[in-house]
Amino acid sequence: MLASLALGSVRIPVGDVVRALTGGAEPGPFTTIVRDVRLPRVLLAAVVGAGLALVGTVLQALVRNPVADPYLLGISAGASTGAVLVVVLGVGAVSMNAGAFAGSLCALLAVYAMARRGGTMTTGRLVLAGVALQYILSALTSLILVTSADTQHLREIIFWTLGG
Repeated sequence: MLASLALGSVRIPVGDVVRALTGGAEPGPFTTIVRDVRLPRVLLAAVVGAGLALVGTVLQALVRNPVADPYLLGISAGASTGAVLVVVLGVGAVSMNAGAFAGSLCALLAVYAMARRGGTMTTGRLVLAGVALQYILSALTSLILVTSADTQHLREIIFWTLGG
């Protein structure tokens, strides 16, 4: 974290970074850069990283698989489908992030409901339901992509789905 506070387009000596953080530095450009620009970004990166680690740990504990990821339960495919639907339907009040979140939440709930059929849920059933839903949602996303006639929609969709 200290290195990311010191390195950048303006290199700040580590001693000046420490003084800016502890309050021992006089107000100046280095103090402003460290406190107002770089420190919030570093702290946000730490919080986001901790959140991702927590979610990954919970997901791996849920399916009892040390290599589980969001693709295993169809969460990522649900996010892609939700975002693509927002783009194609042109829902101006809903952002693409909200569509992706809603799609991933719906996919997770659907996988959970499929895995709970019969009253009990096993990890095997959970994983199979997730993989099946992932393929279904990926196919739906591809269908939407192929049938969309608007080139602007196609550009936005391709940009969104490149990660998946």
